[in-house]
Amino acid sequence: MKKLVLQVLKSCQFFALARQLTARLPRILMYHNFTRDGEHEPDAVTVTQLRAQFQYLGRHFRVVPLQQIVDRLASGKRPDDGMVAITIDDGRRNCYELLFPLLNEFGFPATFYVVSSLIRGEDWLWTDKVLWLSEQPARPDELSPEKLGILFDQLNRLIPSARNARIHALADATGQTLPSQAPPKYALCSWAELREMADSGLVEIGSHSATHPIFASIGDQESWNELSVSRCEIE
Repeated sequence: MKKLVLQVLKSCQFFALARQLTARLPRILMYHNFTRDGEHEPDAVTVTQLRAQFQYLGRHFRVVPLQQIVDRLASGKRPDDGMVAITIDDGRRNCYELLFPLLNEFGFPATFYVVSSLIRGEDWLWTDKVLWLSEQPARPDELSPEKLGILFDQLNRLIPSARNARIHALADATGQTLPSQAPPKYALCSWAELREMADSGLVEIGSHSATHPIFASIGDQESWNELSVSRCEIE
């Protein structure tokens, strides 16, 4: 459904109009996943694609830390034209392996939002568990590539306990036991790797919750705990 809406908006030239109307406003780019050239990963950005995007940003924009945009807005000052901030969600190791070298090369700052319990190795991303199950030979029909989007929409609406139970049921249907640790393809960063990135002066590490729930599915107190516990653990 989302892809259909995007196609309709694109065909109506909505995005071209939006770019004109917001040309002087700062941009915030949100990345999630990266892959090496020649490796096919759904919705992942390859190194070559990332380099081309960074070259474009370098020619047409000024990449600044996200906090700089926040400070400008909080002070009531208008941000400079062409400001753009780079952000990355979730804490996957491919950010350290593939994105971080390019940030160093281009001198671009970025904010990396991580899930603290996953960095500690207590679990791995539930979205990646679903993707891993979809790669198994004996998979149910709802894990087929053309139906994954529907499945993710369904899982997003569930509270964490129901979502996890559904994922384990899918694992049973494939005859697989979910690994307790993320397979290499889905590995998360270590604290040492996050510290190295933070020490570079280019990357700020931010909180992306403690356990990666869908916040619309949990209550206010649970949301507060997710945010505050994660921040304390990162600090």
